[in-house]
Amino acid sequence: MMRSRLSRRDRRALALGGGVVALALLWTYAVAPYLRALDDVRARLEVARGLLERELELAASAPAIAADVQRAAERLRDVAPRLLPGTDEGVADAALADYVRRHAREARVHLASVAPAGAESGEAERSIGAGIRLEETTLLVTGEGDLEGLLTLLARLEAGGKLVRVEGLSIDAGQAAPQPGSALPLSFRFTVTGWALPNAGASDPGAEGDA
Repeated sequence: MMRSRLSRRDRRALALGGGVVALALLWTYAVAPYLRALDDVRARLEVARGLLERELELAASAPAIAADVQRAAERLRDVAPRLLPGTDEGVADAALADYVRRHAREARVHLASVAPAGAESGEAERSIGAGIRLEETTLLVTGEGDLEGLLTLLARLEAGGKLVRVEGLSIDAGQAAPQPGSALPLSFRFTVTGWALPNAGASDPGAEGDA
């Protein structure tokens, strides 16, 4: 009855408004969610395609990776005799300390102490790498001797049968004057780092076949 009171122009405007509202509701509750879901599916599909491509590339390179692993294992076997034994906690430290002391005796250098580098802070420096699990052990070495003896010791440590690295060398000439015919006494300290392969099965920490 109310509709019959409206003019044709008003009825047309009302119909147009209702159509606009219907389209807005359709967009809000039907079209827009569908488009968002479609975009999400497309994005997931692109990610899945990327993962598939990487998996296919990895599968294609598997023989090369296996060959690299084999070569790495062969190199490790080659260098194993130069590694410290690491069958138990502290074994690598003891083997490295013995290695340093033996070369110090041969270089005629007096060692005051050979201890884990972190002993002063209560924490030994040690890191274990992933995969091959090479164990790194570092000792702090202090002592006294003349310059020739110190240089001989350093050369023997790094050129000896074990794979070690000397770092952080500090030398103090002190106040004492050298005796006639003798070399200037020096105090020194440095760190020496060696690597161990746990359960490497080295039979004798001191037997490394030095030249």
